[in-house]
Amino acid sequence: MIERAHETAEAWKGYDPVATEHAERIRDQVQQRYGIDVDAPGASEQDISAAVT
Repeated sequence: MIERAHETAEAWKGYDPVATEHAERIRDQVQQRYGIDVDAPGASEQDISAAVT
């Protein structure tokens, strides 16, 4: 669910300032809570899913 919200916010951030805010907040919260940099190349879906669950 987090991944989909982040993808949607990233897709719309060029068109909507609210989406930009959400993309930044999601990125910051995932980093703080799970220690994952969602913008880092090489972050696999399996690693992110395992850390979030």
